[in-house]
Amino acid sequence: MTWLLHLDAMTLLWINQFAQHNHAFDHIVVILIGQEVLQGGYLFVFLWWLWFRNPDAPFDDRVDVIRIIATICIADLLARILQQNLPIRLRPINDPALPFVLPYTEWPSALEHWSSFPSDHAIIYYALATAIWARHRLMGALAFIWITVFCSLARVYTGMHYPGDILGGAIIGIAVMRLSDTWSVPAWLMPLIRRILAWEMRHPAPFYVIAVIGTIEFVTMCDDIRVVGRGLATVIRGSG
Repeated sequence: MTWLLHLDAMTLLWINQFAQHNHAFDHIVVILIGQEVLQGGYLFVFLWWLWFRNPDAPFDDRVDVIRIIATICIADLLARILQQNLPIRLRPINDPALPFVLPYTEWPSALEHWSSFPSDHAIIYYALATAIWARHRLMGALAFIWITVFCSLARVYTGMHYPGDILGGAIIGIAVMRLSDTWSVPAWLMPLIRRILAWEMRHPAPFYVIAVIGTIEFVTMCDDIRVVGRGLATVIRGSG
């Protein structure tokens, strides 16, 4: 395990050696990691396309979308469990023992109290890319390339994650989605899914308002909910 951690740190520092060589490049990468849509959030549009692609017989596609969403939620929950129960791992940007060079224009992360392993971005985006690849090879391959370059490498370059955090998250996301795709939807869940789809037919306006809000929360990694939840937890602990 020690040599793996050492290899992880050495890989990070090899990528980090390019920091502060070009002000414009660093600035672009720092801006990129703050833009969830560009990092990969736009890939959730695929689910909307899948939902509406067959208006004459939408049932199977819509069940498929619900399955993908549920699987991503399970994968993200697994990330939360691992982050809460594994020994906390400081992000490279917050580790004073690591000779990490901040790219130009970057400030120490506000996520210093959140464990670095595994990367929830990697889990969610690689799970989504796996779902896309299973249903459309070309779009899936392009999705994998995009999130590897513009999300994964960018977050390593800026010290948000170690390469091992990304790799671990990618393995979890891919494995959970591939496992989900090999199983049929349990029969006991079908009545609930039918009720959801029936409600969508009867009340499309509130259904799609909720769907849009849900998409935004996925794209932003539920950042507002997490911040509010963390603040409430701090208040509760302080008043206890």
